[in-house]
Amino acid sequence: SFPTRRSSDLLAVSSSHWSVVQAMAESVQGKVALITGASSGIGAVVAVELAKNGMKVVLTARRKDKLDRIVALIKEGGGEAAAFVCDVGIPKSVADAFSFAEETYGGIDVVFANAGIEGSRLDSPLVEQDDHADIQMVCDINIVGAIQTLKNAVKVFEKRGGGTIAFTSSILAFYGHAQQTATSSGMAPGSVIPYTTSKAAVDMLAEAAHGSYGEQGIKVYNFNIAHYESEMAARLGRKEESTHFRSEE
Repeated sequence: SFPTRRSSDLLAVSSSHWSVVQAMAESVQGKVALITGASSGIGAVVAVELAKNGMKVVLTARRKDKLDRIVALIKEGGGEAAAFVCDVGIPKSVADAFSFAEETYGGIDVVFANAGIEGSRLDSPLVEQDDHADIQMVCDINIVGAIQTLKNAVKVFEKRGGGTIAFTSSILAFYGHAQQTATSSGMAPGSVIPYTTSKAAVDMLAEAAHGSYGEQGIKVYNFNIAHYESEMAARLGRKEESTHFRSEE
């Protein structure tokens, strides 16, 4: 497993530490969770698991059809959930998602800031990547989106006297030679720089959030994920048998 980089209240863990997510669920039974990037992968799995633990879950992402399918799955299992179409790269969209959750369930206790993208051309060198789709969008969603999620989470947590927020980062955030390894494996030079840089920023965001709001009853978790089954992992060529997170469909 990968070592913890921060204080005991701010966890940096690999994807095999599913028990951490389970512990979060057990401590907030009957409360409300909002999840970004919940239409597939880890976000969808966590939404289902939290609902199984008795939480009311608000799933947000850009793809309504996939959100609706997961909400239906949760309800079929006896859980309670609602969907809201949200693009974390747009500040108003994030604020509207939080307002929807408050209007629907009366407040929010847990936020899982999971939304993220890798860029559209990891097979291309940095010098050939599109300024918008491969660089700006990665920063807008992975960094600015996470900051906007934290901003709105703090607002709602202050009304509740505290809360819990967890961020999805990556082991690449503290693996400085990731690009060298990727290049030696056949990937284009500089191809993963926007993604790894964005995840390093998420690590710093989580650390800063812990330092800023820890004394206000806000718990901060940061998951430095390794291998897992998701649409992103599939695009990167990850095989199913090497992953830990899977949706049962």
